[in-house]
Amino acid sequence: MFSLTKINVHLLWLIALFAISPGIFYAQTQTFHYLSPEEGLSQASNDFIYHDSKGFIWLSSIDGLNRFDGKSVKVYKSISGDSTSLLGNIITSNFYEDEQSNLWFTSYEGIHCYIREKDHFQHFQIKDKQGVSLQEDYHAFYLDQQDQLWVRVGIGAKGKLYLFNTQANTSVLRCAIDGQHNFPVLDKTGEIKQIVSCNLNANGGITVLAPQAPFELVTFFGKTQTEVATMEVIHFNQVKEEEDVWFLGTKKGLVLFYPKSQSYRIFDTFNDLEIGQVTSSVSINDSIAWVASSSLGILFFNKKTAQFTGRISANNPEKLGLSVRTVNKLYKDHQENIWISSFSSGVNYTNLTKQKFDNLDAFIGQNVKAIFETGNGELFCSHGRGFTTYYPTAEKHEELSPVLLANKKSIQFFFERNDGLWATDLNRLLKWNKAQRQFEYIQNLPSYILYVYQLRDGRTLFATYSGIYEFEIIDNATVFTPFQALGEHQQALATSIYETQDGLLYLAVNASKVLILEADGNNYMVSREIEGIGYAKDYQEEEHFLWIATSTGLLKINKKDGASELLNEAEDGIPNENYYCVIPDASGSFWLSCNKGVIRYFPEEKRHHRYTLFDGLQAYEYNTNAFLKTSNGEIWLGGTKGLNRFSPEHIKNTPYAPQIQITRLQVNDELFVTAKQIGELKELELDYHENTLSFDFVALEYSDPKNNRLQYQLKNHEDTWVDAEKNGFARYSNLPPGDYQFKIKASNADGVWNEQPYSLSIAIRKPWWQTWWFYLTSLVTVSAIVYSIAMYRLQQALKIERIRVKISSDLHDDVGSVLAGLTMQTEILTQTASEERKPKLHRISEMSRSAMSRMRDTVWAIDARKDKFKNLLDRIREHAMETLELKNIMFDLKILDISLDKKMPTQIRQNLYLICKEAITNTAKHSNGDEFQITFLKHGRNGIQLIIQDNGRIENKVLKTSGLGISNLQMRAKEIGARLEINTDNGFLIRLTML
Repeated sequence: MFSLTKINVHLLWLIALFAISPGIFYAQTQTFHYLSPEEGLSQASNDFIYHDSKGFIWLSSIDGLNRFDGKSVKVYKSISGDSTSLLGNIITSNFYEDEQSNLWFTSYEGIHCYIREKDHFQHFQIKDKQGVSLQEDYHAFYLDQQDQLWVRVGIGAKGKLYLFNTQANTSVLRCAIDGQHNFPVLDKTGEIKQIVSCNLNANGGITVLAPQAPFELVTFFGKTQTEVATMEVIHFNQVKEEEDVWFLGTKKGLVLFYPKSQSYRIFDTFNDLEIGQVTSSVSINDSIAWVASSSLGILFFNKKTAQFTGRISANNPEKLGLSVRTVNKLYKDHQENIWISSFSSGVNYTNLTKQKFDNLDAFIGQNVKAIFETGNGELFCSHGRGFTTYYPTAEKHEELSPVLLANKKSIQFFFERNDGLWATDLNRLLKWNKAQRQFEYIQNLPSYILYVYQLRDGRTLFATYSGIYEFEIIDNATVFTPFQALGEHQQALATSIYETQDGLLYLAVNASKVLILEADGNNYMVSREIEGIGYAKDYQEEEHFLWIATSTGLLKINKKDGASELLNEAEDGIPNENYYCVIPDASGSFWLSCNKGVIRYFPEEKRHHRYTLFDGLQAYEYNTNAFLKTSNGEIWLGGTKGLNRFSPEHIKNTPYAPQIQITRLQVNDELFVTAKQIGELKELELDYHENTLSFDFVALEYSDPKNNRLQYQLKNHEDTWVDAEKNGFARYSNLPPGDYQFKIKASNADGVWNEQPYSLSIAIRKPWWQTWWFYLTSLVTVSAIVYSIAMYRLQQALKIERIRVKISSDLHDDVGSVLAGLTMQTEILTQTASEERKPKLHRISEMSRSAMSRMRDTVWAIDARKDKFKNLLDRIREHAMETLELKNIMFDLKILDISLDKKMPTQIRQNLYLICKEAITNTAKHSNGDEFQITFLKHGRNGIQLIIQDNGRIENKVLKTSGLGISNLQMRAKEIGARLEINTDNGFLIRLTML
């Protein structure tokens, strides 16, 4: 058995003596958020806390499992008859996450797994060698790199160590193990090299077990060995930065154990106060650990000097301090939040990087009225108890009792004159007695003080309720005389005064405007007024601009032309607040205190950032005149509950951008349930009627979650990002079918945005009548119908053509033969007939020939083989040659821009031919000309124009025809929808236009 050595108490005292700076310990200020049943927790008694890879916080209790997202709490409880619901009370283990982001933990009755994708639970029990399920006292304490969950199972000394494979759901018995609580000691690769057990059943102290055969077991702090055994170890923490030091929490304090040297140190008091039970500890950085004590709250422990350096006591005057009085567990997540569970007070949490402003302990709870820095760097601060001097270089302060004040009131103004420090107290003038460290009453002021200002030439002006006075020291006597240089404005009620570099004097009067005065000899004359700005309180002059903090916002004045503008948030990026100061920093930004916290304004970027109580502000409300930029560049701001001090260059944003999760989806305003929980989906496909979508989403960052910002955008529906403020809700109604990308981005309270937005692909299917297959089917169907109709019409056309050919052939062969025979018989009879009968036979012969001619025209017209334009031309040419050659009339047929193979409907072809035939016949019978011309030419896009003309002369302007007449020509033109024109002014002209 190894021996244990207690380090010499005198050595510890020497280490502490060199480590602690002069002065006393002060309580450390830290702002905390709260979670309790009022905020949705299943109960106020909580144990283990875990920050998962998706950004959620899990909190265990004996009445359900709580998942916190910074906005709300989702509680998982056991549901009777539902094997996928939570079983048991999670009070026996921490949470462990596998590569699939599933969470593993144990309850008294078994092992449980939260299946993230399905948002439900699976439950397992280990079986012994006889195949009997073990049902008592499960304690999981590690998930190794081989996906094995290390679990102690069994009551008391019957406990055994099992390795449960989370992928195969099988287990292996490793060895016996004692102790209710077990902790892994890891090597640099993350493998377990030792197991530390405490809360032993047989003996006190701890046991250290080697997890490999032969399972060597060493006991420390046995009941017969040391006083540590009587302290009863209940907590273990391996300090990863220094692996040779273990933190042991006991019921009577903290023990530092050095396993290599087998030595230890006991820390059971802080500032002579008993620490009490230490239930938990967590390393903050290389130097500091937080230690949870039952008596003194949270203690700060310096690991390098091995001493307690401060504390956070349970104090909740503004519900921002630590409200947990008996701490259960401490947990540090990967965003540097510290989570604190308790036995009955809910959960507190705070961020280590969030607090940016020093809230000086000496002024906590005090209404700070004035701050002043003397020429030697000493700071004087006035507050409700009196005033305090502060030495920044030594970080020391001295608080003087209000009894030393002449009027026992809070000093409102400090100023230096003639190497002396002066102050005002309502209507009294005071002077600082350095030797006696107190202010002495000098005399009454002309009236209650409003403002004190020193001009560039050294003159000191006092603005009071009865006017503006100059303060002088004449023959060691203080003298106040009306400042007559202001003329009628000497009696003005001035709340602030400022002199620019070029000698202009700004006078804020009547709580409504600023007078700008120019020096005219020994007097000042008003050159300009700026009205409607309320109180002007502080001035900041630059090369080109003068900035004024007013009760209505920030006023910007162009020094060159005197133009002024009151800035606003819409155009200039700064809200209109009641500002008390405007202080520049080296980066070009301005710091402004107001009644809603502190604002940093970036004029070039036209944006601002508002700081809150969780950044360390003393309160939201600050005070007039209680501001200062010290000689070393620090800014001091006093308010109603204390004093903040900071260096602008040290103000850093909390660096952690939020993770984003969708927590709920509604489709057509009803909760939409998917096989995967909505937060795990990367894409979503919906029917065309599922087109009204509502999303709830959260930004998972906990430094100040209520001030996280969210923006969203639905790609292919909107082109700009929509500001969701802090609500995390978006709704789209009646979306048309299509593909969308729902994107979300978020920033933490410090304005740090995530670089890669969250994205969910959404496809809203088209209705079946708008799908490609419907279009294809419709196209095929319509094509088939059109094809069928076309084929039918083609068949009918072919059938008609065949009929036409048959009719024309039959007419030509049968009727033509009959008429030809009749003509021949008539001519034969004529030769042998008497003279009396010959005229009748000649008449019959002529009628037969005419009938044959008309029949040939009809046969030609209905013959489907003669439907082309060239067939019409041939027929016209044939008739013209037969008719006109006998009259010695020259015939000319012209075709312009018309295809000879152009098909022509029967009716049009027939009527065109008959019109031409009538004209040819008419010319042959009645014209005295010797030329006849027919011209066909293209008219418009698809039309034809026919021109028929001869060169004959008609004396009496009377048209002779073969009997058809003009009305017959007009009738034929009308049948084919053509326009007919006849002109006899210069020969015989017919113009037929067919569109």
